[in-house]
Amino acid sequence: MKGYLDVSYKAFDIRACGYFKKGNPNTAKFGSIKIILEDLEKRNKNLTIRNTITYEPNSERDELPVYCFDLRKIKDSKDYLLTLWNQTPTSNGKLATIKGDSKVGHADVSSSSIEEGAIPGFQTFFWIKPEKNKIISLRFENIIGSDEMIKYIKGALHKYSRYRVTETNRNTGEVDIKGYREFTEDEIQKLAPKISIKASRKKFKSEDISKHYKNISKIVYKDCLSLQFEKEKKKGFFPQIFRTNDLENANRNFTYQCDYSFSKEKEVKDMIDEWEVKDDEAWKDLGFYDKSTRSTYFLSSAFVMNKDKAPIEYDSDGLIKPSKLAEFLQRNDIKICNSLNI
Repeated sequence: MKGYLDVSYKAFDIRACGYFKKGNPNTAKFGSIKIILEDLEKRNKNLTIRNTITYEPNSERDELPVYCFDLRKIKDSKDYLLTLWNQTPTSNGKLATIKGDSKVGHADVSSSSIEEGAIPGFQTFFWIKPEKNKIISLRFENIIGSDEMIKYIKGALHKYSRYRVTETNRNTGEVDIKGYREFTEDEIQKLAPKISIKASRKKFKSEDISKHYKNISKIVYKDCLSLQFEKEKKKGFFPQIFRTNDLENANRNFTYQCDYSFSKEKEVKDMIDEWEVKDDEAWKDLGFYDKSTRSTYFLSSAFVMNKDKAPIEYDSDGLIKPSKLAEFLQRNDIKICNSLNI
């Protein structure tokens, strides 16, 4: 089955990827996004999807496993398309759905049993360009999932890189990681695997806001209320402002503003950094009101993003085929990158 879907692109800069000395997180001893993708491609080639997990999810944070659905090099380029499968929660081995036209308080609920060995979830897509040190997320109908992607790659750096040195524990029989080294003749080092990304920006920079911190008198939040809003926990600088059972307000955009002042430039930078890395969990937009110019500067206007329609081919189960998506990216590489100024 073929069709067109709206796709949103968002560009990220790869700030770090490799192995770092503890206490010195700024300069990698060795490693790169290109190398770990090569290692992942080689490792996952003959694995079942269930065995592609790279890290153990934190059950206390209600995290669920993330798997590699597909990883392929894009033809005639050095780019990769990474497709992840993000597991979704179930209830007693069943997946529940409701009819959208049901009345509030009288939802028409149905559930379907999940086959033994089946993993319910959804796809997320990442176009990784090692030569440009960029990652472009492709958002169709689901969340971006960049936090899970970072955890997945970091887990691979930790456990499955060519640089790791292992030994078998005589007592438990388990494989322990002794450390990392670039070449076999090198000394084994206790290094910290690390990957970090940051949303790419246009010419507008956060410094344009933070250096005028004394003029900021208000913070403006933009978001959308949904049926799941009560379950979301806005942490750090993003308190949970609303607690409501009024479901008539569901899926409605709103703006909230509050008086706020900063005593240091760093406080503004920290707030901006926190908003960026939270991605899917944070408020959709964050603005700063400058009393000297009487203008509100929203962060989303500074990020490298674009929307378009993409021809999509589905498999028999209604999932997007990564092979066809990779062909689309290859054909439209220049066009998409130009639209994102990268």
